[in-house]
Amino acid sequence: MKSKPVVSLLETVRKAIYRGPIKRIATSIGIEKNLRENYSQLLSKFTMDNRIELNIKNTTAHFRVTNGVEIQRFKELMEEESIIESVLTDVTSKDVFYDVGANVGLYTCFVGQRSRQSVAFEPHPVNRDRLEENLELNDISDVNVREEALSDFSGTAQLAIGGSDVAGEGAHTLSTGSDTNTISVSTIRGDDLGNIPEPDVMKIDVEGAELSVLRGMRETLDECRIIYCETHSDKLANRGESHQAVVDELTEAGFLVDELISRSEETFLRAKK
Repeated sequence: MKSKPVVSLLETVRKAIYRGPIKRIATSIGIEKNLRENYSQLLSKFTMDNRIELNIKNTTAHFRVTNGVEIQRFKELMEEESIIESVLTDVTSKDVFYDVGANVGLYTCFVGQRSRQSVAFEPHPVNRDRLEENLELNDISDVNVREEALSDFSGTAQLAIGGSDVAGEGAHTLSTGSDTNTISVSTIRGDDLGNIPEPDVMKIDVEGAELSVLRGMRETLDECRIIYCETHSDKLANRGESHQAVVDELTEAGFLVDELISRSEETFLRAKK
């Protein structure tokens, strides 16, 4: 049996069994993360070098997948299809879009087809390489891919490698000092970016470092119209911060903040001026 039929069979079985009450129970007893990681490893055994085509709001994007993490990310759209639809509705052909925590380009490859220009920030080298591959696969050229992590200081920091160290892994975040598996990355304040156009629309998904990003670009936010920000309350708490502190930071910057979706410790906000 070839890899694609096996992957399709596994996904069919997963969707039929692992949903509703079963998924909620797994989450409540704290094994959901382990189950997801083990399932990704299983998918990886049957994944070679494939392409996935996705269509959202009449926009088609293609992505290369070589492991189970990527398959899950794109098949499930990280449960963010409604968020991507909303971003695509908000972005115009005159806008500059910032994708902060771009990963392998799920948002950038869709929004980059609509915006005037995009800037994608992805400090993890494996994810960044796949991001550039996906941009080329979609023939998107007006994207400035940055290797820095946006933060509240410009310099260097340790990026904690969460989960597996393969393309598509989205659990990496700037270390709080207690992590053992880290790599050194450059950081930069959004207000120190220099000649890069300021954002009109922005998406932030940085696994608990949301406040650092926002505090480092307070002047830049003056010109920003809409921000989509995913908060991670457990990881924020590890930094002595909170979901409410992110909401307050956005409110003080002049945004009206709405909660779009919430899942376990993660909440997606839409902030608009």
